[in-house]
Amino acid sequence: MIKKALIAFDMDGVLIDVSQSYRETVRQAVRLFLAAANGADRLPESLFSLSELAAVKQTGGLNNDWDLTYRVLQLLCHQIVQGDEDYIEAVDHWEAYRTILSRWDVSPLIKMLDANDRPLDRSLESEAPDNRALAKMYKGDVGTGNIIKQIFQEVYLGPELFEETYGLPPAIHKKKGLNHKENLIIKKDQIA
Repeated sequence: MIKKALIAFDMDGVLIDVSQSYRETVRQAVRLFLAAANGADRLPESLFSLSELAAVKQTGGLNNDWDLTYRVLQLLCHQIVQGDEDYIEAVDHWEAYRTILSRWDVSPLIKMLDANDRPLDRSLESEAPDNRALAKMYKGDVGTGNIIKQIFQEVYLGPELFEETYGLPPAIHKKKGLNHKENLIIKKDQIA
């Protein structure tokens, strides 16, 4: 009997360079999520650096990039002046999202971003209070109320692949998916 050896590798960051896809997707998803808030047009294009994002990820329990996106939103949202904290139970989850964020004012977040080179590091120093509305927008799945996961998937997959995967048109992101920016780290002939 011939024994065969098997070596298994993790795809992300081992076989495939995801620094311009998954990590950038987190940044863009956070920015798009906040776009419905008052004053969001004054937010900087990039809210935080990739090195800060890596530091947040290394705090533990954030191997899933959807969870990482949610955690970053938790850290940044405690800087936002929010209206009524109650989550609006609506048939249309996107309507509830737009209504809730229309009550949020990002001016204090903008001030904090302007004053700090590494805003996520600063936010990690103090525990963010629970935000019921934000937590509610991270429940369920794409198409059933998880606004944060859906925005992430729209940015990562792009409109065509998103619709093919979920059977839904994208709600807010219509540009090419960042999955197209992934590259093999090793040579193709090294993969058997």
